[in-house]
Amino acid sequence: MLIVMGDFADPASYLASRRVDRLLARGREVEWWAVVADRSRPLTPTPADDALLREGRSFAGADDEWPAEPVRIPNSGPATAAYAEAFGDGLAHPMRRALFLAGWRDQRDIADPNVLRRIAYDVYRKHPAPFTGRPRSVVGDAEVRMASRRQGFLVSMAGGPLTRDGHERIRRWREVWQDVGSPSLPAILSADGLVSGWEAVRFLAEVDAGEAGESWLEAESDRAYEREMMRSAVG
Repeated sequence: MLIVMGDFADPASYLASRRVDRLLARGREVEWWAVVADRSRPLTPTPADDALLREGRSFAGADDEWPAEPVRIPNSGPATAAYAEAFGDGLAHPMRRALFLAGWRDQRDIADPNVLRRIAYDVYRKHPAPFTGRPRSVVGDAEVRMASRRQGFLVSMAGGPLTRDGHERIRRWREVWQDVGSPSLPAILSADGLVSGWEAVRFLAEVDAGEAGESWLEAESDRAYEREMMRSAVG
């Protein structure tokens, strides 16, 4: 299990997410924990720093769908809430992918609950597994929670999670991030420390290419460490 912490408002995390998808396609087991690094960010998208964009472009590959300028950075709080809810429904990776593409490639405002509703509606429509085996009537889902999920309701109009589990998941992900020193994101947890920031983006690319990380990924000590971190974060 490879554990990556990232922020939906962070360009390095966007590129890390693209590399995580490549690892998943090759059969790697990866879990993404969403963290809001800057809670003071304005609710509306703000212009991206030119130096940050230059660094991002230097790491982006031809298939990374790097956004066209001008680029605006979203507030990631509501998107993190939507992700935490989808995580509990087993749709973490489809939702992560959809949120990053919407916020970065498409430059949509992923802090807007109405935008998030449309994104979530599409994700749950394409991935209906959470509804399988649950009671329905002629008027729809018998469970209010699942009926709201089917319509794309994952966050409140204030941008927070709708369930206690969603709130708890966000809190514990953030606690783990703070416990390891609040490193630059994305951050990859390991038994010997961590890899963070743009180095984490480079590391994921090297793992995908088979050039680095094999012994680390396979070591039993690392697997034990990651299992413990997972229990502390989401158990």
